[in-house]
Amino acid sequence: MSAACPHCHGTGRLPDPLENEIETLRRVCIDLAIAVTPPDFVRQADAARLLGRSRGTIANWASGAQPLEVRKIGVRNFYSLADIARFRLNHFE
Repeated sequence: MSAACPHCHGTGRLPDPLENEIETLRRVCIDLAIAVTPPDFVRQADAARLLGRSRGTIANWASGAQPLEVRKIGVRNFYSLADIARFRLNHFE
């Protein structure tokens, strides 16, 4: 009896780092009681928490050349978990 591949877990596909990071962020949101609105959006203040940046930095990104796409819903700015995950993968080690 052979053991499943430790990398693909027997699926024949390697895990997608972006999907893994999004799933990690979902778990962090649950742990920190951060509200995630469909389809996977968080408020600006919560995006700042997930990125380890200040609310002011995130606000500056929303008003200028930002590394994250902002979605305005009513009067609030929201960020997608996919964009936050992509940023974390590209900017954090």
